[in-house]
Amino acid sequence: MKKICFTILLSLLLVSLFAAFGQNKVQLEKERWSKLESMHFDIYYPEGEDDFGQTALLTAEEAYYYLKKDFVRPIIGRIPIIVYKSHSAFQTTNVINALLSQGIAGFTESQRNRVVLPFDGDYKNFEEVLTHELVHAYVNNFQQRYNSSRFFSSNTGYIPFWFSEGLPEYEAVGGRDSYNNMFIIDMIMNDYIYPLDNINGYYAYREGESFVSYISEQYGREKVMEYFHTIRSMSNVEKATKQMFGMSFKQLQNRWKTHLKKRYYKTIENIQIPYEHYEQLTNHIESNTYFNFFPAISPDGNRYLFLNNKNYRNSIWLGDIDGNKKPRLIIKGETSNKIEQFHVQRNNISWFSDNDRFAFAASSNKGDVIHIGSVNDKKIINTYTFNDFDAIYELSVSPDGENITFCGQRRMNTDIFVYNFVTDSLVNVTADKYTDMQPVYSHKGDRIAFTSYRNCHPDSIRQGLFTGLTKDVFIYNIESGTYLQVTDNGFNNSSPIWSGDDSKLLILSDRTGISNYDIVDLTTGDTSKLTNIFSGVFSGDISSDDSTILLSVFYNNGWDIYKGFNPIKNPVNSFSNDIKEISFNNDFDDCFNLDRYKLFGRTKRNLKEEFMHANHPGSTILAVKNVTKSDSLIKAHNDLIDAKPDSITIIPQKKSYKPKFLMDYLYGGGAYSSSDGALVFLETNLTDLMGNHTIGAMIGIAGDLEDSSIQLSYIYRPNRLDIGASVYYLSDETIYYNPRNDLYLREREHLAGTNIFIRYPFSRFWRFDAGMGFQKYDSIWNIGVDSVDDINWGDRIKEFEDDDYLFIPSFEIVHDNTLYGSTGPMTGSRSYYHVSKSFAVNNKNYLTQVFDTRHYFLFAKRFNISARVFGGWSTGDDPQTFSLDSWSGFSVGNSYGVRGYTNEELEGTKKALTSLELRVPFVDYVKFGFPLPLTLGDIRGSVYTDLGSVWDDTDNWRGMADGRFQDIIMGFGFGPRMNMGYFVLKLDVSWNTDLYNTDKPVYSFSISEDF
Repeated sequence: MKKICFTILLSLLLVSLFAAFGQNKVQLEKERWSKLESMHFDIYYPEGEDDFGQTALLTAEEAYYYLKKDFVRPIIGRIPIIVYKSHSAFQTTNVINALLSQGIAGFTESQRNRVVLPFDGDYKNFEEVLTHELVHAYVNNFQQRYNSSRFFSSNTGYIPFWFSEGLPEYEAVGGRDSYNNMFIIDMIMNDYIYPLDNINGYYAYREGESFVSYISEQYGREKVMEYFHTIRSMSNVEKATKQMFGMSFKQLQNRWKTHLKKRYYKTIENIQIPYEHYEQLTNHIESNTYFNFFPAISPDGNRYLFLNNKNYRNSIWLGDIDGNKKPRLIIKGETSNKIEQFHVQRNNISWFSDNDRFAFAASSNKGDVIHIGSVNDKKIINTYTFNDFDAIYELSVSPDGENITFCGQRRMNTDIFVYNFVTDSLVNVTADKYTDMQPVYSHKGDRIAFTSYRNCHPDSIRQGLFTGLTKDVFIYNIESGTYLQVTDNGFNNSSPIWSGDDSKLLILSDRTGISNYDIVDLTTGDTSKLTNIFSGVFSGDISSDDSTILLSVFYNNGWDIYKGFNPIKNPVNSFSNDIKEISFNNDFDDCFNLDRYKLFGRTKRNLKEEFMHANHPGSTILAVKNVTKSDSLIKAHNDLIDAKPDSITIIPQKKSYKPKFLMDYLYGGGAYSSSDGALVFLETNLTDLMGNHTIGAMIGIAGDLEDSSIQLSYIYRPNRLDIGASVYYLSDETIYYNPRNDLYLREREHLAGTNIFIRYPFSRFWRFDAGMGFQKYDSIWNIGVDSVDDINWGDRIKEFEDDDYLFIPSFEIVHDNTLYGSTGPMTGSRSYYHVSKSFAVNNKNYLTQVFDTRHYFLFAKRFNISARVFGGWSTGDDPQTFSLDSWSGFSVGNSYGVRGYTNEELEGTKKALTSLELRVPFVDYVKFGFPLPLTLGDIRGSVYTDLGSVWDDTDNWRGMADGRFQDIIMGFGFGPRMNMGYFVLKLDVSWNTDLYNTDKPVYSFSISEDF
């Protein structure tokens, strides 16, 4: 037990201080927070943005009362809502340790039920994401009920993944989002809709929402929550479905699929299949991609640039407009400091008139920037940084190349700006709380068309705070400073494109429920349907002579670029828009009556007084003693005190954020030994709400205090530079047997000290780690005789004592731009160099250096080759040693040895190791009916070889002799890997060989990802 405690404590200490690999969260500036307390929520928002905080409070409370109508019962306890000022800031959150991608719009942390999301300048999208996450918080509230019991009571109620994500999407958008529906339409038309009970990932959101919407349409909205609660209570989807609908879950799914087919199949005659009406320029299946976005035709009309995610990296590619040449890579993205990420859903590319240069926005290690690239040079030639912007999205270069207009997010507002390259000046085109985006210059450069959320239309399904907002297209006249409203039809209209003579605008519209291009004559207002593709259009561009149109279309489970000819010739008029000049008034607050946030102040209620005097139908006075006798009375009372207020009681007051620590987890175990006494291991972790402060404690009690172990640590990480420290006292005992003298020896080790470390990320992919350790080391040896059970060590002679004082500085340089698959890295590279030096009073001086580099080559969609080279060497009076042994049996962690080699005695002060591995899909899907019903999927396979050597004296090192390895150990083998959710389960079958003899196979189980 003592050995186990010592090992666990020391391992956790080292892991907490040095994680060799991993990408970084870069806080460009320290986030400072303010807090507003409402009836049900604690709203945390960026300091100084009080207007936004009040709007967020009102949005949350309105969403709560909307959700309460469906959930019926109120929430118990308060829910923290943390809103970051941009998506980039959100990605650096310390609330969870996971590195967030651009595709994550928000999350709900279940331990403390914290809702965390960014604000991207779009109030309607913010409300939808917040509503989605509040559903998760509502469900967590049902599961946990009381925060005080979260360590001692398990959550109850099973909810399948498709329902746990489909229900929030249904509540947020209710099946009315054309982008979401695009996936379902494609699934139905291409016949790849997945069974709900076997679906995970992104499509669980889409199918789940569609299935829940179907239940609402066919059986009534109240059936959705009845179904939800029935599944929770019965913890069985099949039984719940049988009870609710009188049929099996499979039958209900079949009805849903048939319903979708009837809805969409009847429209096939009147819609366009993309490959039948347009020429396909990219093929996501053949090129192993998924995204082919934002085509931009060159001024001469011969080429086009587009965004593509080949090998899972979003990069800029160049295509031939005639399709005679294969697309080629121009700017590789998401591997360097200059382009850490693209805003994939909100981006575009804009050419300069010279047919070479182009502009685009990206996130860099300095924040969002505008890059100027060169097609001929295939590189970035200039970068423009705007320090006061939180995000930069779509942009457009003026015809003369002197100006660029872009959508910028600043101080919680998203507006249109114009930057002049020559004068280095910045001008606002819009400046208010309304969301403005997607600006594009006319060919003459005298006007800017853009999209804006400025019109509010009644929403028959859900009337939330911003649900009635629709996108519309506007035009800004640069010379006169006036604005024209081009669309106002109650549908979403966006992504304007100018025709060659600037007389018309192509506009994406969802008026048919699917996003397609309309064309609007700016002189007459006549509007015609331009495209009618069944799954919708995501983005597009038209050549300057109007002869060619490029469309980004989702079809057959991926986006591709399609080309059409002469798209705007002889349009058929369908209706007329009333194009009118308007004034841009900053009336956002008045339009949505945002002052209503004052209704929802937190009140300190006297529950006993309210129980005593609350009137209810059918009764006069409700006595406290009667409350426990009737659930209906409890519900009536809850409804009364939780009713939506219509008058101001207490206005929410702003407070500064103050760290308050709560325990994140507590686990451990204990036992009692007659020889050693109490044996206990405990670990706990405390953090503040934002996760900026972390306090850790671990203790291993093994008999008396002298033989116990303890560690306390603290990490501070709200800034770019993370700082941490720990103090510890570690104890270990080992007994050795010498058969030659029939003697038993005992070594008792005590290690006490402190560690200080810092971590500074240069970018998402590079960082510097440094540490300093101060240690006092004691080792006491005793000698005994007879059997180890009879030894009375207190009566034995102390053989000798070894002690020392050490100061150990160390540092690391780490690079990591890998992307992960289900069982480990699949593309990219990562490396680190570590050096540590001990300065000892006596003889424990050493200098140790370690270098590890790993590269991953994805040569097909799910096939890759992985290579690793490791080198370590140590010198000094008491150098550290390395080994080559790897595990047999079962183990946790990653191997740095030759797989299949189990000789623990072979050690050396120098080590070299290389590994080569082919990783392939092994079993995609298998379902067992006997002996247990079990479904397994996404099982990967690996074939590998390792070469390694450890040695002391380089002059006497021997590589090969007589065709055999001498001091080189070689292993090879294969095995399956499967992601189990919280860990990767691996089985390795390995052999060792000297190229002449091959040993018996060694079988190893481990819980670790691939290297």
